[in-house]
Amino acid sequence: MKKFKNSALFALIILIASVLSITSCKKDSTADKSPSINFIGGNNFTSTDKSVAVGTIINIGINASSNTNTGTKLKEVIFTLTYNNTPQILGDTLINTTSFTNSGELPVNWTGTARISIKVIDKDGESSEVALNITGTTTGAPLTSYAALQMGGASSTFGSYLDAETGSVYTLTQINADATKKAAVDIVFNNGLFQNSATVISNTGTKFATTTLSATDFASTTNDATFGTYSASATLNQINVSAGSVVYFVTKSGKGGLLYVLNIANGDIVVSEKIQQ
Repeated sequence: MKKFKNSALFALIILIASVLSITSCKKDSTADKSPSINFIGGNNFTSTDKSVAVGTIINIGINASSNTNTGTKLKEVIFTLTYNNTPQILGDTLINTTSFTNSGELPVNWTGTARISIKVIDKDGESSEVALNITGTTTGAPLTSYAALQMGGASSTFGSYLDAETGSVYTLTQINADATKKAAVDIVFNNGLFQNSATVISNTGTKFATTTLSATDFASTTNDATFGTYSASATLNQINVSAGSVVYFVTKSGKGGLLYVLNIANGDIVVSEKIQQ
């Protein structure tokens, strides 16, 4: 009888061990299976809710990847704009990969708020989505102003390199000694030209456009409501200027601005700047 009890206990232990073993081998059915997606951030891109003047061009980008648990390949990315409760598919891209990055320009041609959503779907039908709201305004957002900035050409004692977002002008010596300052340069002045590149700087990404604005128009511009008039035509890599000129520019980070030439002589220039905040 004692032997029977030991045998029964042994059998029970084996049974419990088997159940535990089977349970531990099962995949966790509650594990997240959806792919991942996120907006690309940084100065070049819009990744959060934002208000801009109608006509402004914004940059939007995403990174997407397969679920780390399943590894299932991605099959589709859908880009949708919803305005006045009406969705419009702006892009539907078929893919077959475990990672996907894409970006592009979007002109804000609506007044009010639109929802931008981007969904990624994998081959198992699992999906994830990111979204943000872009509000197009006609009243305009405020500008930051920088007055009487002095710049010069290569032989001038004034700097030739403008960080438009901070209103800082740097000399060649300064940008060669500081990589951060060099990377921040948006506009180069030389020989009567505003340009986006120089011998020591590759293309900064800034684009220019001519305007018909006068000195009075520049002085009265307190917001970016009219910037949409020029943003689409800002395609020039360089632009010739003279005293009284008002030039529109947009930086690689998407900030638009105006440069008013107060004076230009002997290879040097004095400008006032207004730029989106």
